[in-house]
Amino acid sequence: MVAAAVDGINQLAPEQGNLGKMAVIIQGTDGALISKPFWLAAPVVWATTIERFVNRDGNTGDKHYLKTALGVTGWLNHLDLTKDQPFPLSQQGPAMVFYVMENYSAGWPYVEEDKAMNKAALDKVNWCLNWIAEQQVKSAAERDWLPTKGWGMKFGGLPFHEYIFSNHLPVDGKLSSAADTEMRRLAAIVFAGKPEFTQLSAFMMMSYAERLNAGAMYRSSR
Repeated sequence: MVAAAVDGINQLAPEQGNLGKMAVIIQGTDGALISKPFWLAAPVVWATTIERFVNRDGNTGDKHYLKTALGVTGWLNHLDLTKDQPFPLSQQGPAMVFYVMENYSAGWPYVEEDKAMNKAALDKVNWCLNWIAEQQVKSAAERDWLPTKGWGMKFGGLPFHEYIFSNHLPVDGKLSSAADTEMRRLAAIVFAGKPEFTQLSAFMMMSYAERLNAGAMYRSSR
């Protein structure tokens, strides 16, 4: 289904300049259908690209997936995350930043090679990492999104992206250290009582996996 969606995007907007017209149809919390450019499309497209291009037959997959993914990244590079839009930052908080960053974490080796977009991509990555850092200096109780509720549970996945980019950016351990501190803070919450499997613990497992085996999340299991 996702691959079909990517094929559809290729047919409707095969060139990077047209990807601003890209639409993903989703159902809003009020039951209404939304059909307009949507930030969550980017990581969905990259997830398909990793599967169909990067991990197929020894990295010899269909290159149109890679072209589409880079085009979506070009669109996302210039999207103002703070503007009014479906599921805005003011509502989604860490959930929006987590999924926007997944676009860059999954595709960075290819995005970085694209000289036409890598500066804008790095600017967006740094914006997101700074947003994450601003949240992580606050205690859990001080945050606008509590890590134990709703969208705030995605805080468990933000260290994942910090670990990813600690291997891509010259930050001298700053990102991995911040991620370690956040994981200890969140672990104290998860293990304060009888541990339960929640979105928080699930996204923390993703972060732990990257911490223990860098890059494993985006490698083929085949």
